[in-house]
Amino acid sequence: MTPPDPKRRRFLIGAASFADAESVLRLAEQISGALALELGGLLIEDSNAFGDGGPPRARVVTSTGFVVPGPSAAQAGMIARAEARAFRAALSRLAAACGSDWSFETRAGELVSGLIGASRSWDLVAIGYRQTRRSSGRVILIGAGHGDGREAEALVDALVAALGVRVERMPQPNDVDALNKLSRSHAAAVVLDLSGGTMMPEVELRRLVDAARCPVLIVGAGHQTDTAA
Repeated sequence: MTPPDPKRRRFLIGAASFADAESVLRLAEQISGALALELGGLLIEDSNAFGDGGPPRARVVTSTGFVVPGPSAAQAGMIARAEARAFRAALSRLAAACGSDWSFETRAGELVSGLIGASRSWDLVAIGYRQTRRSSGRVILIGAGHGDGREAEALVDALVAALGVRVERMPQPNDVDALNKLSRSHAAAVVLDLSGGTMMPEVELRRLVDAARCPVLIVGAGHQTDTAA
């Protein structure tokens, strides 16, 4: 049995909802036996959800395809506060179980840019994504080989051991075909290694997250704060 890695890593979990955060909280719990983690939670509320005019602009598409009015500003505020309480409570429970320090905050803005902007002091950053499809039993490692890759490899090893899956290596997806391949992979998680100073524009990172449709864990995300989106 591989002994736990004694190095403590600062792990920031970012999400737009508690349901999205849960996917990463589960992964963090599963790898906490192999990696010592200091946990952070960041709930980013979409500041453009209602626009300047409030509820009249908000619309929801139902499962049957009908467009109906979304929640009022007051209702949206209640939902956001409930999401924050649930995220904070789950993070607190996980930190207590792991014997870890933790912190939590909420911000308004766009998920990817907000999370990258907050990432400078964190070793690992995860973008939560609510998983609605069955995993194929693999972890995808993207971008390794530009730096020494040790942090990404340690994270992948912990995920593979905890989930009982295999690892597949892919280059950064730079075109539609590569993004489609990533989408078809049905991965349990994607590990994106930016530790070698490789920069990824935020628009490309958003496309990767949308294509992956699973939690994306980023090593070296702090490098992104040194470049414009």
